[in-house]
Amino acid sequence: MTAIDCRSLQPSSSVIRLVGRAIWDRDDAHAIYRQLKTEISAGWPGAATIGRQIVEGVDRDGFAVADQLGLADLDPAIRDVLLLEVLSHVGKITVHDDHGKVLWDIKDRAKTIQRAPTFSERLGACPMHTDSAFTQDPERFLCLFVVRESGDGGGESVVIKIDNMLKQLSAEQDGSRCIEILKANNFPLRTPDAFSAVEQVLSAPLLGTEPMVRFRYDSVIEGFNAKPDLDSPERRWALEYFFEFAQMRAERMQVLAVRDQLAVVDNRNALHARTHYADPHRHLIRARLHPMEKAA
Repeated sequence: MTAIDCRSLQPSSSVIRLVGRAIWDRDDAHAIYRQLKTEISAGWPGAATIGRQIVEGVDRDGFAVADQLGLADLDPAIRDVLLLEVLSHVGKITVHDDHGKVLWDIKDRAKTIQRAPTFSERLGACPMHTDSAFTQDPERFLCLFVVRESGDGGGESVVIKIDNMLKQLSAEQDGSRCIEILKANNFPLRTPDAFSAVEQVLSAPLLGTEPMVRFRYDSVIEGFNAKPDLDSPERRWALEYFFEFAQMRAERMQVLAVRDQLAVVDNRNALHARTHYADPHRHLIRARLHPMEKAA
């Protein structure tokens, strides 16, 4: 894991005032950012340095953590605009759902929604998975900014580099067979209701080259129900074997999510999860980014 200390790279008071004066719609930080991007970039060169170090860290280690960005104590609208500036130097941001959200709040709202909550909408642990596993082209960078950490010490970020895991897995008696099944067969991955009102099911191998891994256990289980022609004992066995190994036995990196921290995971080459937490006030912001070369 790459650790980045951002204390000397925080935004200046003049940049913060610039954004504060321009806010007219507190619900659309992306629109505000697009209007001010040139001025913000000129006034906050530290954002480009943070972005470059994050990309270098993810390229090298699969996981980078930037601490003390100087954003968490700002007005939420200003915070979000300046977070978008940092993210613009990592990659091209994508939308999360049918409503075009680019910044997604990770916080407990299970009691306020009318459908089954996804991982980011409920308390507790989150199992090993990749983001956007159910899309044709999953983003490379999964970004998590900590607005407020869990008061109970839980909610740690956990990351497994898939190349290391596959080396471990292949050393087991049935590991190579599991890997081959996940590479050679299409599995159905259903898009969770949180991200689309229309049922969508992608058929794709769970292991490959680009991305090296796409994995979300519950999405595959729901996919089997939607596409029973892709359900088979062999696929079920390989799915369960891989999931159990990732959850219980694979080597991992683990870091406590703390206020004003931005953690970035290589979403195409690593699994990520979170440990259990019970604090309903924990609040993170998620963004997903394609790399610059894909955006060009």
